[in-house]
Amino acid sequence: MYEINSYHFNPETFEEYKTWVINEVIPFLRANLDLVGFWLDNIEEPELGGPSHREHDLGPVNSMWIARWKSMEERNRIKEEVFSSEEWQQIKSNLPDPD
Repeated sequence: MYEINSYHFNPETFEEYKTWVINEVIPFLRANLDLVGFWLDNIEEPELGGPSHREHDLGPVNSMWIARWKSMEERNRIKEEVFSSEEWQQIKSNLPDPD
């Protein structure tokens, strides 16, 4: 099972966000999850297509990560442990522009 998490982060503070992700988030996720990939972008306008695409009110996705899970039970258990940890709370407190 794969889980895709996508975010629309404020373009005005995106460079700060990228630094935070590269220095803090990705190392943490790699150490605690089966992280398949992490994507960051704010350079090119998205190319939307297909019969059911729509633009999001917050603009295009500019941050995405994918995790692999053996089951929904594993996902729920591990995510609860990992994202309630003190280490994650400290990392999260450093998030630029938390709104």
